[in-house]
Amino acid sequence: MCTRIILGLVASIMLSAGVVTEASAYPVNEILRREHDACGRQAVLRRGYWDTASQRGFGFDKMYHKHNLKRPEVFAYVLRNPNCGKPAGGNTRKYNAYAHHFECSIFSCKIVDRRQVFLLIDYRRDPGIPGQKGAITAYCDKGVRCPDWVDQSINVLRSGDGPRTAWSYEPMSQQRKYKPEAVPAAL
Repeated sequence: MCTRIILGLVASIMLSAGVVTEASAYPVNEILRREHDACGRQAVLRRGYWDTASQRGFGFDKMYHKHNLKRPEVFAYVLRNPNCGKPAGGNTRKYNAYAHHFECSIFSCKIVDRRQVFLLIDYRRDPGIPGQKGAITAYCDKGVRCPDWVDQSINVLRSGDGPRTAWSYEPMSQQRKYKPEAVPAAL
């Protein structure tokens, strides 16, 4: 009994630190979300895992621990890109979307940062898991970890003075000034 409690505590500490050493002891194949892309292909977001020591993993845990994308809504939004993604080798497709960070005053808003967010989906049927592999990872174009505002902006409506965010499937002009009421709300 005492051994089980100690093992449970060790596993909890390792999982909360983003380190998984034995994938079979963790629900890597748990499906967190199912969505369809714009062309009707169904994709899944599995729990997956991320092992910082080996720099290996896939799924939501890799998005979360390696790339700082902590909301499954990122997976859903990027997957729905009207271009249906682009082939990325084998049965994998690469989808993209843009996150824009605005700074606003009473009179205007301007884009102060923009990140392209990529999503890799492996549509191959894997004999080791039930169904397709699904989301391998999602990440930003500049650096390994996405800034906090990228993840926090999806599906959040912000208004008033100060920072605002918006997502789109095409980059918005950084040269243009936007009226505060014209800054698109996060979808």
